[in-house]
Amino acid sequence: GLAKLNRAGAPVPEWFGVPTEFFSAHVSKSSISGVLSTTLSELSELDLNEPASLKVVQAGAQKIKDAIIAEEPPPELRVAIEADLPKLGDGPFAVRSSMVGEDSKEHSFAGQLDSFLFQTGVDEVVDSIKRCWASAFGDRSIAYHLRANLPLDAIRVGVVTQRMIDGEVSGVMFTANPTNGHREQTLLTAAWGQGEGIVSGICNTDEIVWGHHGEEVSYRIVDKDLKLIRDPDSGRGTIEVDVVQDERKVRCLDESTVDLICAKGLEVANNFGSFQDIEWTVEKGKLYF
Repeated sequence: GLAKLNRAGAPVPEWFGVPTEFFSAHVSKSSISGVLSTTLSELSELDLNEPASLKVVQAGAQKIKDAIIAEEPPPELRVAIEADLPKLGDGPFAVRSSMVGEDSKEHSFAGQLDSFLFQTGVDEVVDSIKRCWASAFGDRSIAYHLRANLPLDAIRVGVVTQRMIDGEVSGVMFTANPTNGHREQTLLTAAWGQGEGIVSGICNTDEIVWGHHGEEVSYRIVDKDLKLIRDPDSGRGTIEVDVVQDERKVRCLDESTVDLICAKGLEVANNFGSFQDIEWTVEKGKLYF
């Protein structure tokens, strides 16, 4: 998805992908593969309609995740990260999990895997990659696989490492309006802070409708009482904070910024040849998809 956005000329922060071969090499180690095969075999026999089954899934998932995190990653991974991380700048970095097959036409693993924001240095990035791998075997992911009749032994995870953007306002854009089916309208949602607050549902969002003729059709302001920001104490990860009173019930996007985001989104959708839903953020007046 990011590669397609790059080719479409979208404003994407610098990134590189960690191929699934590293994941496969890690989980094939004997200390992990034994736990993996035994536990997944037991879980595949479960009937998820039985209430007790979910507790068994939770316990099995934790056992697998603990095994993956406890083992040192392949040494080649550190070599690759040491070589490629400086190409993204000084940091911080976002380490983002991506299940192979995620958001395909048939299946979506959105929200089931972990990502790690505002990571600094090689050690933190390598550890976060390993934790991304482990999250593929979380209880929600395993339960989804079982309900969808997807093979548990075919799980593969790629990881994106990307320059972290400290967004002041973020949101999601749909280049066709999903609320009314209008294909000549873009629906934009926006709130203060990091995009994680929007996609996780923590933050209330303003809702803007923008016509493809190039003008804002409507802007609905909500009470934006919470936002997610970079943890000011550790500098790593995010925390939830209250929005100051003066910013709660006002627009978080001016009209020119709405035009900029929506016009660029429409350009990307036209390049793709299909309607898109796009996560975006703005840092110091600069737009990123």
